[in-house]
Amino acid sequence: MIDEDYSFCTPHLTDGERILWKGKAQQGNMLTLYDLWVIPFSVFWTGMVCYFGYNIISSGAYFLLLPLVLFLAVGLYMTFGRFILISYARKNTLYVITNKRIIRRRFGKVSTVDIFALPCMNTRVCKDSNGYIQLQSEMNFRRKFRFYIPTEPQLIDGVWTGSFVLENIPEVKKVERILTDLMNPKD
Repeated sequence: MIDEDYSFCTPHLTDGERILWKGKAQQGNMLTLYDLWVIPFSVFWTGMVCYFGYNIISSGAYFLLLPLVLFLAVGLYMTFGRFILISYARKNTLYVITNKRIIRRRFGKVSTVDIFALPCMNTRVCKDSNGYIQLQSEMNFRRKFRFYIPTEPQLIDGVWTGSFVLENIPEVKKVERILTDLMNPKD
């Protein structure tokens, strides 16, 4: 990996903050538990839209095609487009873990989260040793929102909510150890 790619984090570092790990989201491993119901539903949705489109064209009611195009676009996105978007996002996602925070650049936007703000951590390791780490608030953890669609962490009434996901990172166990050591110092 080229160090120049990680120059985005330099303006975000504070005094005494040092980089412990940096990495890039890997390609592959795109299917999640969420896809167990989304893929069949999206194929059914798109199939039904095509069926109704054929019937509309056969009957000559062309004015009904315009709303159908919207439904077709949604079906094509659910079936194919979201995988293209995920692939593009991963190709352009960089992570930096410091002794205080996690810094992520995704789609050119830099976001940071205090490591201690989201104390609950879930890790999923894939066959190739890549994996996911999801940091989340205790409130989300108790609600069992594990590996659900992540929301950006937010401070609401003095309590952190939401989650922060490091997705498809190489050597996920190594990164998990770094985060565990930071969250549970052995002073």
